[in-house]
Amino acid sequence: MAKRAKEARLRDLLFEFCGSLQFAAEERKLADNFETILRNDRTEYQREHDLGAGDRVDFFVNGNLAVEIKTNGSYTAVLQQLSRYAQHDQVRGVLLVTTRAEHKRMPPELANKPLIVYWVSPLQ
Repeated sequence: MAKRAKEARLRDLLFEFCGSLQFAAEERKLADNFETILRNDRTEYQREHDLGAGDRVDFFVNGNLAVEIKTNGSYTAVLQQLSRYAQHDQVRGVLLVTTRAEHKRMPPELANKPLIVYWVSPLQ
């Protein structure tokens, strides 16, 4: 399967998966909501996973997807953080779950790995 087709399929699956995620203004609550979805789906994950080199991702899903939850943080700071995560060999893709509209303009790839942004709107 071509790289773009794989990325599109991954994006579709993640958006379907995250579709039931409830908005929360507090990062911890949003992460708890995300964890409930993972647990209910019986998806393999680790919370607060240490990638090494001082990088700790909010969730590490299926042993290769780094998931970061953000309710604040500048575009630049978040991009730098996600870029560090993407540099790790065990990371095959990055998912940013965010309540910040400015984060929606993140690039589609970091370190030749797909970056998918799921924006959780208070209007959902």
